[in-house]
Amino acid sequence: MLTFWSLVLVWNFGQNPKTDKPGEPAAKTTAPATSPDAKKADQKGDAKKAEAPKEPDSEADKFVRAQAEKLDKLTSVSAEVIYTTRNQDQLIQQRGAYKTGPNNRMRVELAFGEGAAGGKRIYVCDGSSAYTIEEFGDLKRAMLIKIDRIKPLLDDKNMTDNDRNTMWNGMVPYQKPGAMLRAFLDSITFTEKKDDKLGERDVVRLEGRWRKNAVTLLAGGDESKTIDDIDARVPRFMSLVLDKQTGWPLQIEMFQRIASVGVVKPLISIKFSKLVIGQSTPEAEFKFTPPSTMAVQDMTPVMESGLKRMIDQNAAQKAAQKDKPAAPPTPPAAGEQKKQP
Repeated sequence: MLTFWSLVLVWNFGQNPKTDKPGEPAAKTTAPATSPDAKKADQKGDAKKAEAPKEPDSEADKFVRAQAEKLDKLTSVSAEVIYTTRNQDQLIQQRGAYKTGPNNRMRVELAFGEGAAGGKRIYVCDGSSAYTIEEFGDLKRAMLIKIDRIKPLLDDKNMTDNDRNTMWNGMVPYQKPGAMLRAFLDSITFTEKKDDKLGERDVVRLEGRWRKNAVTLLAGGDESKTIDDIDARVPRFMSLVLDKQTGWPLQIEMFQRIASVGVVKPLISIKFSKLVIGQSTPEAEFKFTPPSTMAVQDMTPVMESGLKRMIDQNAAQKAAQKDKPAAPPTPPAAGEQKKQP
């Protein structure tokens, strides 16, 4: 199912630490989920019927896919990141750092608010154990997933690529940039591409709109609808700025039309700065030892159980398909019997 937050880099930037339940992955708030048309599609439970054929890639889309392949080869990256959301004319910012290393090492740390109303979230993985940590006032909690126990199950031959990607994205809340660019292309087609400058850096600036199949899904399967018929809260177009040399997404913005004043403003933006690629990050940056005062919920057994059930179900379906007798050949229609020699 298409979700708005599949179009951005992060998993839990917009959550409220006061309302999220301790130890549970926070809910993915999605703009289309609040759309009446999108709810109709969910209630029908017929996503396949609601999804129109996907339009072919534009030349700009092919360029973005090529940049994603370049990004897949990067192992060590560090940058500062600012994530901004807008609620009417109020801007809410979260600032922090993004760091990756080889073998699934990652650290993303974001701070928001000030004083007693402020807090921070951290995702840190040393390749074996992954922690998602929240600190808000006196509240300190963490969720642990032991990647080294989960990955062999994800790699099982009975896991489909779709199931594998879904489960991995559920465990790792921050997509790597190559995967993020491909996720954009599932729902967005880029229609404009030009060389530009961002400060002193050479960049490629692209603008994209929703693909027709995405609009149809948001409209509950009605192929006659256009983006103008969709809930006004859903962004209308996207701007993407890539570093020309590396392909790194330096700026990502989703624009919303404000009907009351007739202007377009960014609803969501992610901006990277001080980008450093290829320089190793100290191993200590990817380590975390929770203090004795922090509540830690180990979600590994739950993940293992769910994956094993999925593997068993997929294996049973494969076996059933293999044992299913072949359909008898369709007899020729009357008057079409083959002539005997």
